[in-house]
Amino acid sequence: MKSNILRLCQLLKKEYEIKMKDYTLTLLDTKGNMIAKVAMKKNIIFLLNIEIDVPKCLNACVKDET
Repeated sequence: MKSNILRLCQLLKKEYEIKMKDYTLTLLDTKGNMIAKVAMKKNIIFLLNIEIDVPKCLNACVKDET
């Protein structure tokens, strides 16, 4: 994103679902998977810290006993 302020209309245009209840905002993707759940702060904003994680490579090994 080009700014650090996320507008709800931007999410709605991309068909994300936004739920607000009990001072909590829940953001769901188009398949209904929860993206974020954020509690409202005292200054009436929802602060969401997004940290990009380093990709990890996992390796699995199966031993065939037959």
